[in-house]
Amino acid sequence: MKKTIIFSVVLLIGAMVWLGWNHYSTQQLHDEIAEHEVASIKLWGSQEREADSNEKQKIISWFNHITDIRKKNNLNGPTPASGIVIELNTTSKILILRSGDDFEVQSDGGAYWGRQSDLELLLEQLAL
Repeated sequence: MKKTIIFSVVLLIGAMVWLGWNHYSTQQLHDEIAEHEVASIKLWGSQEREADSNEKQKIISWFNHITDIRKKNNLNGPTPASGIVIELNTTSKILILRSGDDFEVQSDGGAYWGRQSDLELLLEQLAL
């Protein structure tokens, strides 16, 4: 009985550590951005254009509310039909690429999948 309790406690602590590390590591992939950090936002798909100031505000807000962040280990896959390029004042870029049911984000911090319904809809519209 005592061994079962000890084993259960060790297993529970191990699971909590693993889940905590997994959450921490995925949160480190996605950094929010402020509007003053953004030099420009380019939208591309069937056409290419620069986002106007209203779109820029919305895209930054949507980007900051990405959920379901999952690390992507390699950049292999089909060529996306649409995307958003956020050019930061630091000359870094953040790419948001249409990828299946959700989207892929590529930045200096790494690559990951995420979900945000407004961004998904915009990427879908850009691909038409």
